[in-house]
Amino acid sequence: MTRSRRSRSKSRPAVAPAVAAAVTTTTVDSRATRGWRWPAVIVACAIIAFLPALTVPFYFDDTIAIEHNDSIRQLVPLSVPLNPPRNTSVAGRPLVNLSLALNYAINARLGIDQSPASKSDARTVGYHAFSLLVHACCALLLFGVVRRTLRHLRADDPEFVAGAAALLWAVHPIHSQAVLYAIARTELLVSLFLLLTLYAVIRAYDAADASAASARTRWQVAAVVASALGMLCKEVMVVAPVIVLCYARAFRGSSWRAVLREQSFRRMYAGIAASAGIAVAFVAASVRGHSVGFDLGVSWYEYLWSQAWAVPHYLRLLAWPAGLTFDYGELPIPGLAPLPGSFVLLAGLALTVYAWRRPAARWAAFLATSFFVVIAPSSSVVPIRTEVAAERRVYLASAAIVVLAVVAGLALLRRRGVPQRVQRVVLGALALTLGVTALANGHTYGDPIHLYGAVVANAPGNARGHLGLGLALMESGEEHAPRAAAEFRNALALDSRNFVAALALGWNELGQNHDAAAHDAFAGALRLRPDNPDARRGVARSFLELGHPDSAAMYVDVASEHDIDLLWDLGAAFTDAKHYDAALPYLSRAAVAEPHAVGIALLSEVLARTGHADSAVVTAARAVRSAGDTVNAYVYAALAMHLAGRPDSARRYAEEALARKPDSPQLREVLRELLPR
Repeated sequence: MTRSRRSRSKSRPAVAPAVAAAVTTTTVDSRATRGWRWPAVIVACAIIAFLPALTVPFYFDDTIAIEHNDSIRQLVPLSVPLNPPRNTSVAGRPLVNLSLALNYAINARLGIDQSPASKSDARTVGYHAFSLLVHACCALLLFGVVRRTLRHLRADDPEFVAGAAALLWAVHPIHSQAVLYAIARTELLVSLFLLLTLYAVIRAYDAADASAASARTRWQVAAVVASALGMLCKEVMVVAPVIVLCYARAFRGSSWRAVLREQSFRRMYAGIAASAGIAVAFVAASVRGHSVGFDLGVSWYEYLWSQAWAVPHYLRLLAWPAGLTFDYGELPIPGLAPLPGSFVLLAGLALTVYAWRRPAARWAAFLATSFFVVIAPSSSVVPIRTEVAAERRVYLASAAIVVLAVVAGLALLRRRGVPQRVQRVVLGALALTLGVTALANGHTYGDPIHLYGAVVANAPGNARGHLGLGLALMESGEEHAPRAAAEFRNALALDSRNFVAALALGWNELGQNHDAAAHDAFAGALRLRPDNPDARRGVARSFLELGHPDSAAMYVDVASEHDIDLLWDLGAAFTDAKHYDAALPYLSRAAVAEPHAVGIALLSEVLARTGHADSAVVTAARAVRSAGDTVNAYVYAALAMHLAGRPDSARRYAEEALARKPDSPQLREVLRELLPR
């Protein structure tokens, strides 16, 4: 124990002066930045920069993971929310699912309609408020990690350096997707627990330096618990043992051997490493096998080559956040586009290895290593089929780059003799610029047309971007239907196997009475997925609109629970075509599933025409009981009674029809044979 402490103390002179020199500023009274002021500024700016999140609707995976996730509908027993559905964004992430269940319960208590069909803006507010809170907590933990590290290194004014780094990181617009996209709380929560793990480790080291054994033990236990909780949020938490050991080597130990031989910390290291088994178990269970894996159509080398473009792209966005994109699509990056980025990454890796060999640069080596290690699980060789790139993946990894940039920037200003007052002005200008950019980008997320319009502009080869824009246009009103159709066709031109685009194009064309074009689109969707009920329903509907009920019937299941309106319409079409026997099963099934007066009255007519007089009488009576002022129900019932040989009932229903619409000569003409002469 004594020997390892001595080793740590000997390592400080090599590292501390280098960092201290980089961040030393003109001597000032730092009391103004002590206590609560920096945390308050960081939290306030983090929330204000992303405040538009509160009005952002659900997008993309939010639909499956939140709106249609039955496991979040109840909090107790905990086994329900802690068992999220497979092949969703929350699969293998039970703590994230539990947090969604908590949001759902709060909304339910507030009486907010949370059904998928709900148009209430209030239903998303709680989910986004949670994301804002977690983001602010991450910024505070980053502040704590940097400040305590600099204090250990005896650098001047650690509060200012830590505050500058945490503030710039907290308001950077590259975090828009992570903070504003509701289900991206997976990234926020795993980052929270990874930072909390590292913070607890630092506190444990500080307690050991102060010879506070009980405090050291408490912080060590906290580090292991935080690591285990992170493993329940996202698989990237498996890097926690590596981050902790690299930190210990960079700032607390004279060698790797000294770090690992530290008896009072070995159990903590072992506990953090053992907690990784939780994430490994979820991966082994293939709970997200539909989107992550080596046999999903994207090879490991195609994905790795694409990441040689994606990771440098993230770095460019950190330096200049223009061209932020919500969705980069599924297709690997083709050709030689990733080649320049691959050189950048190789150079970065080489410099990182070199920095580890230089004691004075070991702090920079830790930051660079943290960046590569944190981003590696999602941006290396394991293909994520559903997204070739995503800005939320760099959420925590970007913290290392921001800290590195702040330290380097302060070193440059110090060498030029810039007073700290000017440094604060520069910091304020940077934070304001980034914050305003984040705020503006957040408003883009509030409008699906603007959001997907930006996707199309920044990633024109992304078929899913065109699809998203088309869906947003289609939902915004009929006047946008032609433009929506064009976007759906653009999506299909880029990806001919895009089933959702083909299906959406069909419904869009059907809504514009382009029945032939709708049929072609639905047929294309059906070729892609022959057994898909939505595609079959679309083909049936288009055949029906084209006047071919016999062809439509081939794609309709009489026992269907999905589209009862289609059963009603098909029965009515067969009735109009005088195919009464064909109409009967569809009308009968629809009348049981979703009865309404006119449809039931029509069924009574068909029953009468097919020789079921007694059933027609009963059905007609049932129809008029719920008809109210619906004239057509009485008309069909009167006709049914006429056909069934019940003239008195026929006249009574006819008179009731005319009583509700007495000034209609057309109605009187229709019912003239049924009225008293």
